Amino acid sequence: MEKYTAFADPSSGVNPFIPFWLANPPRDSKAVKLLRPLLLCLPLVVLRLPFLILGMLLLAVSQLLVTVFTLLSAPVGRGLACLLYPVSARLVLLGVGVVRYHKDLADSRRLKIRPIVDPASFGSSDIILSNYQSLTDVLLLLACWAPRKFIFVNSAGQARILGPIGALLEACSKNPGQWAPQVAGLPDAEQILDEGAGPYVIFAEGARTNGTGILRFPKAVDAFVEAARKSGRLGAVGIHYSSKNNCGHYSPSHTLPIPGALHTLYQMAQLYQPATVTWLPCKDTKASTAIQTTTLLSRLVGRECVDMSEKVDARTAEAFRNYYSQYSVVSKKAE
Repeated sequence: MEKYTAFADPSSGVNPFIPFWLANPPRDSKAVKLLRPLLLCLPLVVLRLPFLILGMLLLAVSQLLVTVFTLLSAPVGRGLACLLYPVSARLVLLGVGVVRYHKDLADSRRLKIRPIVDPASFGSSDIILSNYQSLTDVLLLLACWAPRKFIFVNSAGQARILGPIGALLEACSKNPGQWAPQVAGLPDAEQILDEGAGPYVIFAEGARTNGTGILRFPKAVDAFVEAARKSGRLGAVGIHYSSKNNCGHYSPSHTLPIPGALHTLYQMAQLYQPATVTWLPCKDTKASTAIQTTTLLSRLVGRECVDMSEKVDARTAEAFRNYYSQYSVVSKKAE
């Protein structure tokens, strides 16, 4: 298989789309390859399936209750979300193999910003900017901050604002961002901030990556993010999945055009997947305006991540998926 050099960042050579397990296939013996599915993968899937089903059912009921109580009283609805969403999300995380994760406050020295004095968590009037790799991102954000809504965008600047269940379905999409023309663009940042019905999460890159790079935001999305940042209501989160410490061979990043159910099944079949969630409070995100937003986000994700906003964007991700789909079809015909 080619190395997809056409889809790599020209300055660093890093490809933000090809999965780690595909670029570095495991060197298992034939015996291990034959025995692994039967002795490890199948028992893990059977063991984790009840957690996945129970967690999804609880999350659906939780979303319904939060919606109803929010109509009666916004503070009560928010309190209920903070109580129910993390429990539901953690059950689903157990189901997909994320047994534990680390939630860390950002290191100001690594970000090259002033020291963080007041690490206030995100509130109902805040917007959380996050990198985007798969449905596991949605679950981790729910477990950490119980956001009410998730904003997904595509290369054309269209946006979909979804609740937790809708966000998980969108994050499982085989071809994300391919929406009908009537899907509207982003609303004004002030409109969302004034509602106080959050916090909201925005995946501003417009495409899923493997966690090694931050893509350029679409123009309309970039304007939205900068407006929220200037208002002091934008926080930033970097999510990192360690490929080096993964005892299995499949990672949570969902960049290939495969069905979400199949991706979830593969993830469930791995021994475990470490995850780290690094966050920066809203005040410090605003105070670090000298640093470009994409650069700040890449530093939050970790040392393996680079800012690719000069050359690589969501359209490159679409080209990668199309190329991979053609390659897969040709391979199957050749076989």
